[in-house]
Amino acid sequence: MEAHSHLPLQTDSRTHRRGEPTPSSPHRWDSVFDYSAADPPNFSLLADAPPLYIPPRVSGSDQATECPVALAPFTSPAAAPPATAPPPPVDAWSSAVEGGGATARAAPREQTEEPDVLEELEELEDFSASASDSDDAPAPRVVPEGRGGRPARPASAKGKTRSEKVFRELASAEMYTDGTRGLGSHAAAGAVAVARGGAASPAEELAASTVDDLHALLLGSASAEWSPAWRYQGFDFSKEPATPYGLLQKHGGSCGVMAAVQAFLVRFLVAPPNPVRAVDLTSPSPHTLGADATAAALLEALCDVLLLATEVHGAQGGMVRVVLCSKETLPVRRSLVGALACHSVAASRAELRAFLRPHLPAFSKSGGSGVVLFLYSVLLTRGLETTRSQMDASAALVDRRGYCSQELVNTLCVGEAVSNVFDGSRTLGDGAATAMVRGLSARSPVGLLCLAESLGHCEVGAHYKRPAASVWLCYMESHYSLVFSPTGATPSDDGAPFQLVYYDPLGHQDEHILLSLTPGAHHAADDDGRDLVPPLDQTLRTRWPGAGIDWGDTEPLL
Repeated sequence: MEAHSHLPLQTDSRTHRRGEPTPSSPHRWDSVFDYSAADPPNFSLLADAPPLYIPPRVSGSDQATECPVALAPFTSPAAAPPATAPPPPVDAWSSAVEGGGATARAAPREQTEEPDVLEELEELEDFSASASDSDDAPAPRVVPEGRGGRPARPASAKGKTRSEKVFRELASAEMYTDGTRGLGSHAAAGAVAVARGGAASPAEELAASTVDDLHALLLGSASAEWSPAWRYQGFDFSKEPATPYGLLQKHGGSCGVMAAVQAFLVRFLVAPPNPVRAVDLTSPSPHTLGADATAAALLEALCDVLLLATEVHGAQGGMVRVVLCSKETLPVRRSLVGALACHSVAASRAELRAFLRPHLPAFSKSGGSGVVLFLYSVLLTRGLETTRSQMDASAALVDRRGYCSQELVNTLCVGEAVSNVFDGSRTLGDGAATAMVRGLSARSPVGLLCLAESLGHCEVGAHYKRPAASVWLCYMESHYSLVFSPTGATPSDDGAPFQLVYYDPLGHQDEHILLSLTPGAHHAADDDGRDLVPPLDQTLRTRWPGAGIDWGDTEPLL
């Protein structure tokens, strides 16, 4: 039997669906990342944002007919009071890169205390005990680092992280040009904010059956609970001066999601449609990259992944489903129904960007639940049954250890929940005992490299090794990090030296790690006498065989 190549590597314990798979036409990645002149990206995150419109309360069950998931009418919170007119518009991107941050600041808002994690964990334990007698036992919880085995407590309001301060300032900054101000109250994150000219439908509360289906697909059981490591993870940025472009992962588990979004984020920073606005990351010195620039890049990254999920037979279509929560953080499972609302937005970059812009704090808040809300959005956009049909085996997208499956990472990176990383489809077995397994059907927008391939345990295809953008996720020892070209240029295969930046969202990096690679300069004898070879070196050589790798002044990571 031909070796089964996929990640994770428990190949002998997987049961594959037999028979022929549904044919899949190659994706047109240019249709997703086409920044045409008619639809340029908004580098100035706030300067041209439209006013928010809060529609009246939804009444009647007929409002749920346009959305394919099971929905119930949702009552929107009240809108924030109108504000005074702002000063003239500014170029937020330019001021952010050159000077660091928004140019206009209003008085900071009154701070509110973050939820008590330990109190909610007690509720979680009570719920787990009550659910232990049910047929659907919740998956074991992954407890993050903390003293005495107790979960770590997020920062209080008095110890805000850099990202929280940034988005609090952005929320109050007077930078709109049309008589409105700021991003609006985060307390109204569950409200329907429809941008002028947009095509978002009124929000509908997610029905209990839809929440059950989401948790069954993601966690393996409708009653399963998110661990604190997932529930309190948002897409907030590092506070280290050397890595302002980096997302910050607090605890293990969500690295596959964090690395995938980080890949699209840095792709936009180093190679935006307008090269004049590209960020220079070739210098090891700290970078003056402002909050507006990183927020704009995060906004585009979220749009990229959601638009990928709408791809059907190579063309965009349908609607994007954006899930928001009426609470500051995701409630425990027993209180989840009634707190989530689904917004349907046309699959257009301009309209999706306009809708997500005022809701960005719901995804980026430190200690918030932005990662989980984003996963809900991606899966409802792609379709739960469509996602299941693309998997070789019926398994949870997040395993019992809290780690991302390869199917989940593939969904985020290429828009397909296939179980493998090789190119195309393969048949395993012979005669009547055969099984069809599927890999990538087309070139990926961002790449992936795997340490296991250097050990002969799997095969990564050219679709991942030669992506459209010079960004690669690196899967090493059950963890995802990434490397990328600091200029966005494609490394040459003719032996010319080039540079790559390495970043690990979970590594709490306090330095900008810049690697110098020279293809063909390394020989196996060079490792003689070395106790350990850096796993990253081995991983990179699966793409550039025999590459010499110079870590510069940085101590190699072992």
